Amino acid sequence: MNFIELLKWSWQDAKDPSHSCINEYDKEKGYKQWNILIPKSEWLEKKSFETLDKIYGLGLAKILVDLLIPSYNGHTNQLDLIFINRTGIYVIEVKNFTCNLEGNNIDDWVRKEFNGQRNKIHNPIKQNLSHIKSLQKLLHHYPSEYFKNIILLADECKFKYDNNTDLEYETRVINYSDLKATVRDLTKNSEEVFSDENIYRIYNELSEYARYSDEDRKRHLEYVQNINRGVN
Repeated sequence: MNFIELLKWSWQDAKDPSHSCINEYDKEKGYKQWNILIPKSEWLEKKSFETLDKIYGLGLAKILVDLLIPSYNGHTNQLDLIFINRTGIYVIEVKNFTCNLEGNNIDDWVRKEFNGQRNKIHNPIKQNLSHIKSLQKLLHHYPSEYFKNIILLADECKFKYDNNTDLEYETRVINYSDLKATVRDLTKNSEEVFSDENIYRIYNELSEYARYSDEDRKRHLEYVQNINRGVN
């Protein structure tokens, strides 16, 4: 975002609050937390949000965090991060693991702890693909090529990923330290498909799913726990 664009969007912000170019993590979460009090499970999410907001030169971008949307299979999906810019909708699944991971596009992944313990976990590629399918059902007028699938792992997590099948959505598995370069690469190699007005419209539509009750969250966690029991 250059200085002229910033002035233009600042003027739009003053006229219409729904057209704000500013991204704020606390605002998207719905509450403010001091860094020292942020749970470990949310720390990488916050760092990733702030990194996305500092990728300059891409034009207008809006970021959403922690959405609970209706699932295409009748349940709910919780989306960690959504980055919307002129080249598409980037759906980012954040895994703050400190372990070794091995997996592909089809099977459950193997999680190896540093103490030698091994467990199977639900395939994060398939998990985020289901998130994107649910999101695309909400935004049904946009084709699959407008959506990107990013699995983001903590830098302490070492992984071996076998991209063994073609996928409906462009997919990357990365560590946090590669987030900025990955988004730059994807945007560089993608056509611009959204106007600024499209970006604001999608952001405002999806913002409604950031406001959900504790009961909704509890039901979703129970659903996820049942899936994980099936893996193990």
